[in-house]
Amino acid sequence: MSSAVKPNDSDLGVATAVRVEGDVIVVSLSNGREVTAQVADYPRLVNATPEQRAHCQIEAFGTIIHWPDVDEDIGVNYLLGVGEDDFLEFAGFTRYP
Repeated sequence: MSSAVKPNDSDLGVATAVRVEGDVIVVSLSNGREVTAQVADYPRLVNATPEQRAHCQIEAFGTIIHWPDVDEDIGVNYLLGVGEDDFLEFAGFTRYP
């Protein structure tokens, strides 16, 4: 039987700002960290115009980044390499069975 390692809360943060710099998505977190992702990992963003890439919204209290013009969503937990349940618990959400 394996056990999952719970992330350290000091490593976690919700999104407070997002910008796209060329081919890189830069996400500022509430804990002061910045995380990045490659636009190339998201086909809808690869095919988007610079204006469409720049038009993004932080949703769900900082847990999701959404590009409405191209219908793309990225979970901040994915960028942090953290399971969704652990991240939502950190962000203050309660999951019901």
